[in-house]
Amino acid sequence: MSANPASPSRPTAALSRSHATLPEPEPSPSVLRQFVAVVLPAILISAPLLIITQFTESPSLVSLSGWLQIALIAYSAIRLTMLLVAGVPDLLFGVFWVFVYAALAVPALIQRAAAMAGRGR
Repeated sequence: MSANPASPSRPTAALSRSHATLPEPEPSPSVLRQFVAVVLPAILISAPLLIITQFTESPSLVSLSGWLQIALIAYSAIRLTMLLVAGVPDLLFGVFWVFVYAALAVPALIQRAAAMAGRGR
């Protein structure tokens, strides 16, 4: 009395597993990393530039120091994003680039825009 595995009266384990409901797959880490790699620099670079528009109606950052400040903001934002996307915790470099972004790049640009707004340019 051996049971035939293909008989319809008794489903096999493979058939019962194939009809079971599977949980929804979570987004893979690579998709989240790609999302962070696109969105984070866009936010970190555009936020200070949007703040500048609050001080002046048309900020003239054509001088060399203005372009250097924007380049420093962009470079530090990209380095911070690269650290986050890499997934390897590197505390020293992370603290350094947060300091460069938050204490050197953004305040200098906002201070320049405020000074330009005060002069009536």
